[in-house]
Amino acid sequence: MKIKLLFICLIVFSANVVYADGFDHKLIKREWLYGKDQERKVFDDILDKEVDIKLELENLKNIPAFPEDFLKGKFTVIDIWATWCGPCLASIPENNEIYSEYKDKINFVGICVPKESYDFEQIVRKKEIKYPVGIDKDSDIIKYFRALGFPTYHLISPDGRLVVADIKASNLRDVLNVVLNNGIVN
Repeated sequence: MKIKLLFICLIVFSANVVYADGFDHKLIKREWLYGKDQERKVFDDILDKEVDIKLELENLKNIPAFPEDFLKGKFTVIDIWATWCGPCLASIPENNEIYSEYKDKINFVGICVPKESYDFEQIVRKKEIKYPVGIDKDSDIIKYFRALGFPTYHLISPDGRLVVADIKASNLRDVLNVVLNNGIVN
């Protein structure tokens, strides 16, 4: 009887991993993320860990500087994009809408790939980017987040942990709706 009860407890526990902040990873659909399961193993050592990199961007726009606690207190969306990437440019209007709609509940920052970013300021102006955005001059932040495609989004929890990695642009709103509508953020 004791073994049967232990077995049932193990099944229930393993089927529903809910983190201390109330985040249940099973709520995020696999098809909302880039990469096959094998490719996603690149995130194993940073996922659910405190983000250990500072946001130091060149040509920072729409914010004078990042406060030291920018990655804490609210969920933070990290948008990794490039000026030469058509899908990245096409996602900017939706990013602006998401930023405007959720700015009281989330932080949002666009991190531009430095390669061929010479038209960065022109694109920021032309696309009327509203959220903080800058160039990752040495690609340290981009390397840290290990993007599998562009544009890609990463979600950091209010306690500073990377909780969802490499979200597809078409599914960012889905992920935010799950997070914000399941009691995870007040």
